[in-house]
Amino acid sequence: MTGHAQGRDRFWKIKISACTNIIISSYNIFLLSPHWQVHGGTTKKHIIEKVRQAESLAEFNCQKYGQHIITVLFFDEANTTEAVGCIKEIMCDGTIDGQPLILNTNLKLVAACNPYRK
Repeated sequence: MTGHAQGRDRFWKIKISACTNIIISSYNIFLLSPHWQVHGGTTKKHIIEKVRQAESLAEFNCQKYGQHIITVLFFDEANTTEAVGCIKEIMCDGTIDGQPLILNTNLKLVAACNPYRK
């Protein structure tokens, strides 16, 4: 891993640790890509697909590495998409299209929003 990649991964681990109650070490967390950049073209379908992908990865990580492993899906710039309501529904309501969403307890969802600009 290059110095830039190590610094980037460290940055995301610190950012996620600040947003959650997860104590992060290099032994207990997997970052997805390490984050997912949401943008104006991101649709509800994309968001749901990414959550399902993260759920599968969390299951795989727990089976392969143990139950102490946390997988994090980080929605960066979550408020830049028209489908921000879908992110809210998944993270706050625990549903997708009104249907209960049962996530692996080792999958954590974190989102960051950019300040509004005129």
